[in-house]
Amino acid sequence: MKWLDQRVKATRILFLLAWRADPQRLLLLTVVLAANSAILAINGLSQRWLVDSAGVGDLQALLMAGILGGVALSLYVALNVMQLHLGYQLGDRIDLLLNREVLGRCMSAPRVDHLEYPEYLNRIETLRRETRSLADFVPCLGGVISAAVSVGSAGALLSQIHWSLALLPLFSIPPLVADLRARSVVAQAKISASTDLRREEMLHGLCTQFGTAKEIIIAGAGGYVAGEAAESWTKHAKAISAAQMRTALGKFLGWTFFIFGYLASIAIVARRVMASQATLGELVLTISMGVQLRFQMRVAVDSLGRLGDGALTVEQLLWLREFQSIPAMNARDHSQTLPDSGNGIEIKELDFTYPGAAKPSLRNISLSIPQGSVIALVGVNGSGKTTLTNLLTGMYSPTSGTISINGQRLELNVLSAWRERIAGTFQEYVKFETSAREAIGAGDRSHKVDEQVIARAAERAGAGGFIEKFPQGLDTQLGSVLRGHEPSEGQWQRIALARGMVREEPIALFFDEPTAAIDPVAELDIFDRLVRYSRIQKACATLLISHRMATARMADEIIVLNAGEIAERGSHEELMDLHGIYFGLFSQQSSAYL
Repeated sequence: MKWLDQRVKATRILFLLAWRADPQRLLLLTVVLAANSAILAINGLSQRWLVDSAGVGDLQALLMAGILGGVALSLYVALNVMQLHLGYQLGDRIDLLLNREVLGRCMSAPRVDHLEYPEYLNRIETLRRETRSLADFVPCLGGVISAAVSVGSAGALLSQIHWSLALLPLFSIPPLVADLRARSVVAQAKISASTDLRREEMLHGLCTQFGTAKEIIIAGAGGYVAGEAAESWTKHAKAISAAQMRTALGKFLGWTFFIFGYLASIAIVARRVMASQATLGELVLTISMGVQLRFQMRVAVDSLGRLGDGALTVEQLLWLREFQSIPAMNARDHSQTLPDSGNGIEIKELDFTYPGAAKPSLRNISLSIPQGSVIALVGVNGSGKTTLTNLLTGMYSPTSGTISINGQRLELNVLSAWRERIAGTFQEYVKFETSAREAIGAGDRSHKVDEQVIARAAERAGAGGFIEKFPQGLDTQLGSVLRGHEPSEGQWQRIALARGMVREEPIALFFDEPTAAIDPVAELDIFDRLVRYSRIQKACATLLISHRMATARMADEIIVLNAGEIAERGSHEELMDLHGIYFGLFSQQSSAYL
């Protein structure tokens, strides 16, 4: 019953998806499927009529039977082609609808901590790969209905020859059950082995993407990476193969049972023909219906199997919908707004531990970033700088402690309002391979960004000069994917900086190592621009993260993180007088340029 309930539930959900995707094509496809089922029965009758007419020498009946069979066959072929095209067109629309939903739900989550969970990633990978199985739902359901009608018609026709022949369709149940069970076992194996498949794809991508392939070639690590990818693929393939082998015997026995019933039916009719109790046309009809029955059962097995695959994929879709509906994943309450003015950003006794980590990444952080101030965050790698930025932008929720914005606590119900009022650029910036205008304007999609706003953002980032020299200026297509202009790494980074400064009148700015691909001289220029931009926004609190101490000294206050805790704080002069961590970092970098 559980199996049946799952199929019924999946059918209902998928039918609603098909109706949302394209109701007109769904209705037309239903009509075509019904017509095709009737034509199969007519074709069988025409064969019987043809043989019987030939046996008695009735030329007129022979001609009529031939015409009927020809018309039925022509209509069957034409409707099959029409069914195929309608199915593909409707499937494409369902596939697009599903991909939009999956991506939309992934991106609508208020935080990113769910991307740390292997179960979530495995389910998303299954959904991404199997959306086509859902898109094929309508053609598959049509195939099941068509097969059921054809099987029923075959049973009715055969029963007119001898009552025992009506039992032949029952012999098709064992192979049907065996094949469906086999598909279910294999589908579950695919889900279980999806981690290995994700690893193989990741390793494969390292060898085929320009940026990472360079490092692998120089290191001579191609063979190693390819070997690791092959090992992951082999583990995945073995898991699928083992599942297929476990079900092979059941499928063989099921189809053996059907063949026994089919041969027995032919023997019964052949004996009746020899006893003059049946005609040769009835023998031909029995053979034809048996072949048709086997073909329709193959269609039914394949269609039901794919519906079963769809049902398992629907489970992932329902899980995703349920996962997104829990309070921690739902930030749709826009009733809370943020004050435009106040005390800026206040952090009190904040602790944070990443999911699955044994030790906290941040401990007892208390910090104020007043409006109009620029705070620099420095420290060695792994000290917690980026983690603090992730918490301030709401990507993660603190394990304990609070973050307040102008007196309003940063919680789920204000995350949307908060993100509409902040801006910035991060280490792992996106290379939008669009026009330069769109690549900058993507930094503020809450309203249409006009030409002047984009030009000002480009100028703030020092990108205006080189963009003017692009072939079509701001309208130049960027990136090699669409054979556009390929900016240098430094130019890409300045475009990302412009995108981070396109939002006007933000209440907070975050710049996490935004100049990693830029030389020190250009970096000083950019940080000078950032600080001047921050000070223009008088109601804006700004956080800068940099490994280069010369840029940090531009800030009003410097915070030194060490092992997840605030170790030192003060101005450049005050920290140099302490002769502590900051003094050591600054002195070490200064000596490198002497």
